[in-house]
Amino acid sequence: MKTRLPLVLAAAIGLALAGCNDNRTGDETVSGPGGAAPYADNAAGVADAPAMNDRTAADGLANADAGNTTGTLGMAEGASGTMSQAAALAAVMAVDEHEVAAAEQAGGRDLDDAVEEYADQLENDHRRNLAATRALLDSTGGTAGADSPELDAMRQKHRTERERLAGVEDDAEYQRAWLEAMVADHTAALEMLDSQLIPAATDDPVREHLQKTRQAIAGHLETAQQLRDEAGTANR
Repeated sequence: MKTRLPLVLAAAIGLALAGCNDNRTGDETVSGPGGAAPYADNAAGVADAPAMNDRTAADGLANADAGNTTGTLGMAEGASGTMSQAAALAAVMAVDEHEVAAAEQAGGRDLDDAVEEYADQLENDHRRNLAATRALLDSTGGTAGADSPELDAMRQKHRTERERLAGVEDDAEYQRAWLEAMVADHTAALEMLDSQLIPAATDDPVREHLQKTRQAIAGHLETAQQLRDEAGTANR
């Protein structure tokens, strides 16, 4: 029998958590169950970019995956060798794609109810952010480079992590490993946003989108930590 873990609200600046989505498709993935604040309306000036709390936004992303980006994009192609804002947006897309795929994988396992809910919410939130980021990238004239060495390395790291998790046969052990991975992933995403991606933004809409993405990921991280810690306490 599954045990529902008690949750506290994720940070107020985090994502509003979407409801469970049983129609899991795509190969891409932020906030915990109970309702952290939304990836608020993304990128002023991008009229068609869906907000993270728009429940209909995921419909057009059923076939989105890590291999659907095109073009060439170096991670350090801006002025003075710094990362370009197009590269920054492409990196956010790579994170979103991985988190959707990781959430989909978790959906196939027998996990605690609260962890399943969290996985559903990660998938829904990251799908919306992926759509908004892609629309913003298109509006700025950039392309997400599938053959950028840095992005390729990031995607390979993500694939390796998912393959490692898929090899964990016991569902209870998988849940522990998956929550640890979510903590590590969102910690790394925050560090990348702070040190590279947000500083790369030269346009206000891009900067605003990246800052809201950061707020959302911080909320996801807090919830992942809560779920991991509460699961550890319950198993003692």
